[in-house]
Amino acid sequence: MSFNRDSVGTMLINMLKADVGALYGSDKLVQIITDDWSVFENAKTDINNPYKMYVKVSPKSKIVTGRFQNSDESYIADYRIEGINTKPDTTAGTIADIDERVSELIDSQFYGGDMFTDYYSDSKVTVFDVVFDNSDLTVEAKNNKVIAECEGAITILINREA
Repeated sequence: MSFNRDSVGTMLINMLKADVGALYGSDKLVQIITDDWSVFENAKTDINNPYKMYVKVSPKSKIVTGRFQNSDESYIADYRIEGINTKPDTTAGTIADIDERVSELIDSQFYGGDMFTDYYSDSKVTVFDVVFDNSDLTVEAKNNKVIAECEGAITILINREA
């Protein structure tokens, strides 16, 4: 399988879903993590799955490095975390916890030496840096429910053998 925008998203989601101890699962911080583009812009949370995460990876950008045989590429993974609850502090706190856990997982996976290799299979590619760029939390009340949304970005840098 070629390493492209879709496989970058799959790699990132598989890494996040592997954290069943804290992040992902029916009784964990987030119940759904998906890269289904059709729901990214029109995401909906519900009482059965109150916290969801959506990931959308932009097309690659080439990085000019002056190397002759290999090329470096950059992908931006935009993500949105949404939550619903009747208590503002609970919703905002859970969303903040999810966002912090995503940041910690990226740091530990990359700096722990694994460099995401368990989550992609293209031997001609090396993920050489992953950076949790930013995130922004907004909270609003609608119909006696509190809806919180956190949007952020993650940059994935790869080196591809020619």
